[in-house]
Amino acid sequence: GLHGNSFFNKGDIDSALEKYGIARIFLTCLALEMEEDRETFINITYDVLMNMTACFLRKKEFIFAGKFCTIVLDLHPTSVKALFRRASAAMELGRLEFAVPDLELAYVIDPSNQEVCKKLGEAKVRFF
Repeated sequence: GLHGNSFFNKGDIDSALEKYGIARIFLTCLALEMEEDRETFINITYDVLMNMTACFLRKKEFIFAGKFCTIVLDLHPTSVKALFRRASAAMELGRLEFAVPDLELAYVIDPSNQEVCKKLGEAKVRFF
């Protein structure tokens, strides 16, 4: 994951995605071996998947970004970051009917999150 992050921070999204892809295969193998350490695995997976969603958003691959956020939300239903990113991807695709509920849930979970408040305002103006 660290190599993927250094590529990502430099803006080399394709290299980052490639590295995260390798990380994913590695994590799957690891998961099969360490069934008892499930929480650690889920946390590592969460970080990798969230990094991938950020890459897809930067590459304007909004459908992939949304799909990966959905996988993350299966693991962490209250992830404000995943809800926010999935809503952002939906808005880019013009799917405000999906963005608004995600942002409303994110707001309920973390009402002080300025990013969420701002994006929810934007979505509601465009949706209603």
